[in-house]
Amino acid sequence: MQKKLLPITIHSLRILLGASFLFSGFVKLYPIEPFEFNFVDQGFANWYTAPFMARFIISFEFLLGLLLVLNYNLKRFTLKATIGLLLFFTLYLIFGIIKDGNTENCGCFGTFLKMTPLESIIKNIFLLSIAFTLYYLHNDYEWKYKKIVFISSLLLSLATPMILNPIDLFMSRNQQTEKVGYKIDLDMLYNNPKYTPPAVDLLQGKQIVAFFSITCKHCRIGAFKLGILKKQHPNMPVHVILMGDTAYLKSYYRETKSEILPISFYNDEKIFKVIGPGVPVVFVLDNGIVKSKMFGLIRDDDKELNSLLN
Repeated sequence: MQKKLLPITIHSLRILLGASFLFSGFVKLYPIEPFEFNFVDQGFANWYTAPFMARFIISFEFLLGLLLVLNYNLKRFTLKATIGLLLFFTLYLIFGIIKDGNTENCGCFGTFLKMTPLESIIKNIFLLSIAFTLYYLHNDYEWKYKKIVFISSLLLSLATPMILNPIDLFMSRNQQTEKVGYKIDLDMLYNNPKYTPPAVDLLQGKQIVAFFSITCKHCRIGAFKLGILKKQHPNMPVHVILMGDTAYLKSYYRETKSEILPISFYNDEKIFKVIGPGVPVVFVLDNGIVKSKMFGLIRDDDKELNSLLN
């Protein structure tokens, strides 16, 4: 009985490991922008290269997931590559904890399942234990047409992210800090019946439009600063689009002291296609034309922002 259970257990672990990679890759695609932003935020990519880097990593996850499920060349390639990728992710997460702490969603399962970097490291250790167990106990299956299986899996893995969520090169260019002068599309803020639209038309006249997450520490710093500016310059045209759970609004106001700022809630993640891959981001608009944009903290030297304060 034990001799029969061991192969079943080993194959179940192999399929579980493969399925975890396939699932991880798929949920990162929708939306993919926060995953792209992580590479920019950590300094591993810029706004141009991040979309390609994100899809390449997702493709590699798809490839390993497929090869694990297909039982392809496990000891010679697949398990070694799996262990290598998990170690890379773990070191990346450790770097993130050292740099930013253990507070943000690591993006390992996209926005579908939010995990802190430390939680994801524990998850990686669990997957590594499965990979090492398979390496020492699993017997390779000999495919008759190895090259065909590998090439087919590789092409499918590379094509899948590009087909399911193709790179929008126009949007990618607009997400550059230096890219200005284009008309921003904010129609979705006014056309979604689930959310109350802003009380003013943000595409008319000069406007400062800030996109914040209600729990993001950098967003709260930005809201605190905008609140001060609004108190100092009561006529400053500003509106904040908040993302997240309204249950955190009390703590948000307690920390930011920004009750003076008009806000709207909007939680449809399609907005990242417009504003870029992450928050906080602050736009200075002139009749809907982007005059400047600030990713991260608000810059004191921004000429367009200062022009609205004088």
